[in-house]
Amino acid sequence: MMRMGKDSFFLRKCQWSLWGILLAISLFLLMGCVSHIKDLRDVQDQFNNAATLENQMKMDPRKGDAVTLTAITASYSMSLKSVSELIENKQADLEKDKLLGVAYTIKALAAWRLGDFQMAEKTATTAINMDQKSKILLPRDRAMLGALRGLMKNDQAYLKMKNPDSSYGEIKTLLMDSISEIQAGMTVEGGGENLRLYFLTSQMSALRNWKLLRTDPPRTKPQPFDEEAERKEWCNQTKPIWGAFEGEVHRVMEMEEAGQFIRWWGLRLGMPQGCP
Repeated sequence: MMRMGKDSFFLRKCQWSLWGILLAISLFLLMGCVSHIKDLRDVQDQFNNAATLENQMKMDPRKGDAVTLTAITASYSMSLKSVSELIENKQADLEKDKLLGVAYTIKALAAWRLGDFQMAEKTATTAINMDQKSKILLPRDRAMLGALRGLMKNDQAYLKMKNPDSSYGEIKTLLMDSISEIQAGMTVEGGGENLRLYFLTSQMSALRNWKLLRTDPPRTKPQPFDEEAERKEWCNQTKPIWGAFEGEVHRVMEMEEAGQFIRWWGLRLGMPQGCP
């Protein structure tokens, strides 16, 4: 693997631990200036602009000012509006050029990032059902849409965690479901393995939320609540995912970069020392 510059770790961390990698949806393979292809490229550019800004903000919260947040929302909203119109008006052309699945994937992801979980799930379900009949999805998109429900459940759990009155059991169930449903995306042949590190870091994000939930003092815990038993349950879920994560990081990154990335996630989860 070619060595990148000194800033490569931070670029990689942004790509792998978040999700900027997802929108390399093979549009670079397209040639020509056919209108619906150009329109889809423009949609992707809007989406990627929002994803880039969001990634930068998550890596450095100081960048999360009102102007940036407004720009992120505006770009996602524009990409959602444009791709919805494109699907409605050019569906036959998109399907002919094997791009309908790409359009549906962008629509589902844009709706997800805007917090419209209902639209995201409906869009993903429509695309998956169509794919079962006529194979409209690329393998990467099939894997992504297959895991989307799990990714959204982690977000839903996090939103509930902001309210100390939310049920511990309800949040934990969302997080457990998130981990298992993200796992489903890794089983998609020809696509899931290409997103394996992204899915593993997404699972670890859910595990981190569970860890924060366990140690949240204001939240009422179900009674009786055995903190040590809960920690052991967390470890039983975390250890195999952590092991798979370490192996995948070493597979796709150079040694020094891999070590930095593993340590960064280790600090967030308290691993591996937290689960001897």
